[in-house]
Amino acid sequence: MPSGDDGWRAAYAAAQRAWPDVTLTFERFVAHAGQVGFAPPAAGDERDEANAADLFLACACADGDRAALRGLEEQVLAKTRSSLKRLDSRPEFIDDVMQELRAKLLLPPEPRILRYGGRGPLLAWVRVSASRIAIDVMRASHEEVLPSPREPDSLEGVDFGPEVQLLRAAYRDSFQEAISTALGGLPPKDRNLLRRHFVECMTLEEIAGPYGVHPATIARRLMALREQIAGAVRDHLAVRHRSEGGATALESMARAIRSEVHVSLARLLGRTPDPSDEHEPK
Repeated sequence: MPSGDDGWRAAYAAAQRAWPDVTLTFERFVAHAGQVGFAPPAAGDERDEANAADLFLACACADGDRAALRGLEEQVLAKTRSSLKRLDSRPEFIDDVMQELRAKLLLPPEPRILRYGGRGPLLAWVRVSASRIAIDVMRASHEEVLPSPREPDSLEGVDFGPEVQLLRAAYRDSFQEAISTALGGLPPKDRNLLRRHFVECMTLEEIAGPYGVHPATIARRLMALREQIAGAVRDHLAVRHRSEGGATALESMARAIRSEVHVSLARLLGRTPDPSDEHEPK
């Protein structure tokens, strides 16, 4: 990676403009970029230049530059702290998460901030790290995000496990909207099939009988519907996540969503009987 490459010079200059008080040599910046696999931004690509500036800041923070640490605190960690309030507004919870986050990001022997690769905004990357720590704190304390007393009919009181609980706490309105939309888009026959299984607790044999099909056919259809709805919820939340600066599509939570979405289905289907059910075989 030649140190005189115009692309790297331009990226370094853009980073210096973004962080004029931060001291980091050109050679150190380029060497670190190479270690994390960051390519020089294309000329005029403002997004890549912004990521290069974030990479510049991260490297300087790992090196202990005071101006960089101050910039990280003011521009990244303060916003991350604010976002944690959507999960749990208690100051002690937020303090615990932020303390652990700072330690993991900045303390030797291997500051984790050096793992940031510049493939998305540093803020989004740090928020993901904070979310993972928050999950661990929630698990350790055996606490859950509690339902709002003003929303007794919402999905807020359902225990989805810490991963999905975290996701729903961050995007609770979008979660309910996504699953309701996915369910509402199904044909009445499929909604009624789900209701018989999840709400009425009918066996596969009981469901299959009126249709004249094998119970295995019903089992396969139920599994397909569950995957379809879980995928729709995941995709909806992923779009929201990326629109807020996230660099991932939440694949890490896909399994948790698939495994627990039936709880929401039972709740929703139990509240919304389909009038067309009377036309189905009994």
